Amino acid sequence: MALEPPPDPLRRALEAAKAQDSPDDWVVVASTVRERVAALGRAAPTEPLLVRDAGGDLVHDEHGSRAVVSSRAVLSALRRLLLTAPTHAPDGIRLHVDDGELTGVDVSLVGAYGLDLVALAGDVRSQVVEVVTALIGPGGPFGPAQVQIDVVDVVVGDPRVT
Repeated sequence: MALEPPPDPLRRALEAAKAQDSPDDWVVVASTVRERVAALGRAAPTEPLLVRDAGGDLVHDEHGSRAVVSSRAVLSALRRLLLTAPTHAPDGIRLHVDDGELTGVDVSLVGAYGLDLVALAGDVRSQVVEVVTALIGPGGPFGPAQVQIDVVDVVVGDPRVT
């Protein structure tokens, strides 16, 4: 008895999508997906961010080289953070780097309708500082005052799926 290889997962997904009725807002969904995929290709190149120890001093290895974390790793951690709650989703995240030092983070958020947006921004700011500090350490020019939160849209329902 010969075993046939499993079908291609992409082909299965395509067939499943074709078999379902198209939702009325499919054009909007498809447009949003295309915009986000295109934005991935425009991602900024990665930059090394200097790491600090608990005392705020730069971390060096035994050869004197400075320890760094990739800006891509920080962006990835922030995206994961901002996608955990059904109350908000990131529309954009931008890091400001000057000579290897993280000097600021700009977060554009989409919030759920009915929330206290000022409180949401304060909570997100605290969470961003916590995640960034866990990755690059305390001290240096980065702190809560360097986190800019802009609510760019409000939607009914879960912003992660709209």
